[in-house]
Amino acid sequence: MKVDKLSGDLRQAFDILRKTVEAKIATLQIESPSSLSVTYEDVNRVVNEVFQSKTAGIIKKVPRSHVILLMILESMFRSDNINQVEVDKLLSEYNKQAS
Repeated sequence: MKVDKLSGDLRQAFDILRKTVEAKIATLQIESPSSLSVTYEDVNRVVNEVFQSKTAGIIKKVPRSHVILLMILESMFRSDNINQVEVDKLLSEYNKQAS
């Protein structure tokens, strides 16, 4: 993976390398130093942390049941062209989806 394709900034590439080395040092302090080399996987992990959307990370942590509720709610707003939904109706739709 080339950093220039993601950001085009050489400073960003050096920052990724610095963070990778810092992460490797932190790992070696916790574990026994079996390997002192920095691998592609180490760099790739940091690149994903730097460029991953924070919103996507938050959404991945949301429980599945909440995501289903949000999807049902969004569907109800679109299909009925309304701006509020009764809780009973929402839960009824949720129970239909869950069964």
